[in-house]
Amino acid sequence: MKKRKTLIVIILLMSVALTALVAFQLYWIKNSLSINQQRFDQEVQEALNNVAEKLEQQEMLYNAYTGLDYSIKFFMEGEKDSFTIAPLPKAELKLPEKRKTFGSIKGQPSFEYTLSDGTGSFNLEVEKEVYLNKNDTEANLKKEIMNFYDQFDSLRDRVQDYDIKLAKALNKSDMVKVVLNELFYGKRTITNRINPEELDSLLHAELGNNGIDLNYEYGVTNVSADTLMFAHTTDKSKLLESTFKTKLFPNDIIGKASFLYIYFPNETGYIVKQSAITLGSSGILIMIILICFGYALYIIIRQKKISEIKNDFINNMTHEFKTPIATVSLACEALQDPEIRKIPEFYDRYLRIIKDENNRLGTQVEKVLQMATLEKEDIKLKRDKVDVEEVICKALENINLQVEKKEGKINLDLKARNHQVFADKVHLTNIVHNLLDNANKYSPVKPKISIQTYNQNGDIRIKVSDNGIGMGKDAVDKIFEKFYRVPTGNLHDVKGFGLGLTYVKTMVNAHGGDINVISELGKGSTFEISLPLYNEQI
Repeated sequence: MKKRKTLIVIILLMSVALTALVAFQLYWIKNSLSINQQRFDQEVQEALNNVAEKLEQQEMLYNAYTGLDYSIKFFMEGEKDSFTIAPLPKAELKLPEKRKTFGSIKGQPSFEYTLSDGTGSFNLEVEKEVYLNKNDTEANLKKEIMNFYDQFDSLRDRVQDYDIKLAKALNKSDMVKVVLNELFYGKRTITNRINPEELDSLLHAELGNNGIDLNYEYGVTNVSADTLMFAHTTDKSKLLESTFKTKLFPNDIIGKASFLYIYFPNETGYIVKQSAITLGSSGILIMIILICFGYALYIIIRQKKISEIKNDFINNMTHEFKTPIATVSLACEALQDPEIRKIPEFYDRYLRIIKDENNRLGTQVEKVLQMATLEKEDIKLKRDKVDVEEVICKALENINLQVEKKEGKINLDLKARNHQVFADKVHLTNIVHNLLDNANKYSPVKPKISIQTYNQNGDIRIKVSDNGIGMGKDAVDKIFEKFYRVPTGNLHDVKGFGLGLTYVKTMVNAHGGDINVISELGKGSTFEISLPLYNEQI
């Protein structure tokens, strides 16, 4: 009882230790996944913020450089009327039809430039006033205009030299410039301000810069997130439920806000893949721990069971050996009596008792030796051509007297046409004898034992049936285990060590055969052996 409690305590402690180790590994896995998820979220959000920033920078640059403008105004002498030539490439320069009515060219060029936005660039408004008369030719007009373009190019180069100095001054008026810029551009819709292809390219580039190579879906919505301005998605609801979003043109002061959403359909798989090494190593470690724990538990329980079986075996062996030894001892004492020696009948009787008990001890020792044979991995069989039915008849001679003593009967039904096998005759004889002995021992009164042989599927089948106590399913599952004996209560009325059927199964398998058992509690058992037939080519 004390040993059992100790075993239970050990198993409980091992279970607690195993649970703690597995819990630690699971916590480590969860923590690793959480860290990878946070890193992924940060990288995605950083990419979105970069996209929004670059979109705004591109728009500001566009507004700055598209504002660079220059023109020429032509006036009639003494008149306020004029016309303007807008900036055109020199190769495409054409004068308006009104040029034929103008006079001579007068005046000197004048230039003005003003700052327009906070990008550090210039919005130049350059204007030259030219006075003409009616006698000027078209060639003279074109020459004057060309001179203007050349002067403007020279001016632009000089202005760029002051770019850095002037940019410092912009900081003082940034807010005013932003507001003025928005007053002019604020009414533009988001669809006019963003090119979907450029947005997709920016997203792909920024995600790649952050090491994210994963399919994504995206879309742009208004502030209430109920309308998609444009999108590249197959599932609108999941896109709008995504936690990854950023405000577009965040520095806008005037106008309605818009948001860029992004959704990754295979986000979970990507996170798990990023943690593949951690998950794999932890999974392998957990499996090793579980296998070791299970094996250790199996060994502990098996050793406890073997210990119990060993004690039962010792008790059975002591009982089996004690009775014949005591009988031999009594017979020897009787033979030492001079009076017994004078009576031949008693003398012979005691000698026969000594011989029988000695044979009985020899049989028990033989069973123990058979068990020792089973421990060897390489069982060496002395095979030869053997007649199965001859072996059965020989075994019946030894068991028949014991069956008749219990007023039992053995029915023989040998129907096999071919009953030659390639086997070890000694072991085959022991196999048949053990089956018949068990049939007799586990039949309390008037045993009815039947032996059948027949051929099936190229084998010979040997079937031994009895009307004994039978076995339940649990006993049937354990019947071939070493030292196992079918329970018969506290009475030691069934002799043996629980080795017979283990020996039978091992030897049948060694001969390339098989053994099956069908049993029902209280209705007897049937053992069927199949052995391959003898082949002349062997």
